[in-house]
Amino acid sequence: TRSQTMIERVASAPTPEHQAQEMERAQRLIGSIIDRLGERVHEDLKKLWDVARFDRDLQHGVQVATFSTLFALAFGRIDEQLLSDLALAGLVHDVGLCRMRPSVASLPETQLSPADQGELQDHVVTSLEILRKHLPEASERVLEVIHQHQEHFDGSGYPRSLEGFDFDDIAQLVAMADLSETVRCGLWDGKQRSFREAFTTIEQMEQTK
Repeated sequence: TRSQTMIERVASAPTPEHQAQEMERAQRLIGSIIDRLGERVHEDLKKLWDVARFDRDLQHGVQVATFSTLFALAFGRIDEQLLSDLALAGLVHDVGLCRMRPSVASLPETQLSPADQGELQDHVVTSLEILRKHLPEASERVLEVIHQHQEHFDGSGYPRSLEGFDFDDIAQLVAMADLSETVRCGLWDGKQRSFREAFTTIEQMEQTK
């Protein structure tokens, strides 16, 4: 499919410049999906950005939204409302990070102390509080995807330690995209990687569990 081809082209791009070009193409595809669905998503985002300035994570959100939607298309999920909800959830899944202390938010995840880890984990619930207050029209699916985006199939995630099929398959797409981008851009351990290197690192992480 076209989405699978895009994922492969991004992952196999030989240089950072080529990767940026392929991601730009992918983001145009996602933008076209959102544009066809009317103004609701655009108005939601404008209001949210007025409330919570989280510029550090804006590009991360764009990347997560892009890959979440590409993953959904690759798995044959083509319902436009679902794709719209998925793109919106990907864009704003980390809005709660705006309430974290800058000294904690700037550290890679593997360098956080146990107390800092607790503060990081609080961002899921904080994100939901912000969205419910300032975007009351956000669908329950958007909220539930955000609620689950840090869960893991083996039950080791947070905040509810969901496991198996209690972990929603749509939320899994955002979780997969979020982890991929976190590892790629250095938010995980401070080391920036290519997309291919990020996917390889995640595969190695899964094998050692």
